[in-house]
Amino acid sequence: MSRHGLSDECDDNWAAICSAGAFKQAVYGKRGQAFLRELAAALDAMPRKELIEAALIENGECCGLGAVALARGTDVSGVCPEDYEAIARLLGISVTLTRNIEYANDESDWDYRQTERQNKERRWQTVRDWAQAHIEPVAGGGNG
Repeated sequence: MSRHGLSDECDDNWAAICSAGAFKQAVYGKRGQAFLRELAAALDAMPRKELIEAALIENGECCGLGAVALARGTDVSGVCPEDYEAIARLLGISVTLTRNIEYANDESDWDYRQTERQNKERRWQTVRDWAQAHIEPVAGGGNG
């Protein structure tokens, strides 16, 4: 099982409905939207647009959630990268949002024909695109 603990295999319709509702609330709520904006900004600020998988921060590299921790100056050295509940508490977001960002980060389209660096760049782009796709426009942002 991957660190996010998510699976697309669900025979229980009610569980799937509950999961979809939790996702919508986690992502499109005020706290989720603020975090996604922060995630996008942290990714954009990275000098090397590369993300690692299955770890928060390791040897100076990070995953998407690790990028936010680095931008905040948050110490994650004692946090297990598979403990999405601890990561959620540390970053002030829901477990659902944590797990979905980990999924986007770790399950990105890895390509065995590319180098490790190319896959890290691809992972960065996947997470950045995922975050942007879920950020709603700010109300009243027109030129009115």
